[in-house]
Amino acid sequence: NIGRVEDDRRLTVSENLPALNDPRAEDPSAGNFSSYTFTFDHVYSEDSDQQSVYNNTARDAVLSSLSGYNASIIAYGQTGTGKTYTMEG
Repeated sequence: NIGRVEDDRRLTVSENLPALNDPRAEDPSAGNFSSYTFTFDHVYSEDSDQQSVYNNTARDAVLSSLSGYNASIIAYGQTGTGKTYTMEG
């Protein structure tokens, strides 16, 4: 496991995630590894259900398109992780 969902907007990726998760480490960022935290509009964990993904991501775009506006939803991620399934239901 190289990633940790910090909250519903931030994701931390690290070469040494166990060190970041260890409360005994004085300064886990001082090790010989890289860690990065990214901020998104929303971050979903593997436990997220389709309804929460729709409500947080697609609902406004769908309702706008039904009102005559153009809308796009782009799913990005590793091959085989369920992007197409999530988009098509």
